[in-house]
Amino acid sequence: MINTNRLKDVLKVVRVLYIDNKNDIPQTIQNTLKIFFKDIYYTNNFDEAMTIYNEKHPDIIISEAYTNDGRTILPLLQNIREYNYLIPIIITTSHKEEKTLFDAIRLQPVDFLVKPLSVNNFIYPLNKAAKHILNHGNIVVPLCKDSRYNYIDKTVNVNQNNIALTKNESRFLELLLANDGKLVPKDEIEFYIWGEEYVSESAFKSLLKRLRDKIGNNIIKNNPGIGYSLNSH
Repeated sequence: MINTNRLKDVLKVVRVLYIDNKNDIPQTIQNTLKIFFKDIYYTNNFDEAMTIYNEKHPDIIISEAYTNDGRTILPLLQNIREYNYLIPIIITTSHKEEKTLFDAIRLQPVDFLVKPLSVNNFIYPLNKAAKHILNHGNIVVPLCKDSRYNYIDKTVNVNQNNIALTKNESRFLELLLANDGKLVPKDEIEFYIWGEEYVSESAFKSLLKRLRDKIGNNIIKNNPGIGYSLNSH
């Protein structure tokens, strides 16, 4: 069984393309998305949706079956599906025509929601999308210009070279990623990695040095006596 906390950690680093009329999305849904996801790109335009997809490379797509200008979005989703068969797609619609439902099902979405939406019926498909990513996906987040972290494989790609991280190294890095540039106190890092187990200063510094050697010395900032954070990327 997949740990619920790990699902939340996955969602914190993914980018979402939400295709719909933003004014039609309940504020409670928008607030929920902000809690779950790192970046959310809204659009209600067919052409802009494709531009965002090509430029931002979202990890999850939440899409209405029809855009605000009356065009169906399903051909766009089909185009994306043809060369990215793993990306989780959640389809929302107020149209209940049999053809719309049939065409949407052919896209193999992780879930299909009929409007109006509510937070209660929205949480489940978000968790399904996270499980799909954990089982099949490839979440990659930038650390700097030439460095990327693969959340699933626990590897860092530096100048096209893949470097494996140990369990503690990946936990250290993921904690800093989850805080998105905010300072994380040293004692919080120690507890997150080692729990109640005693850890010496030399062991902590050794872990930090090994991690920096792998991902680059300038990526992790140290505020002496306070804590650590990631440089903006």
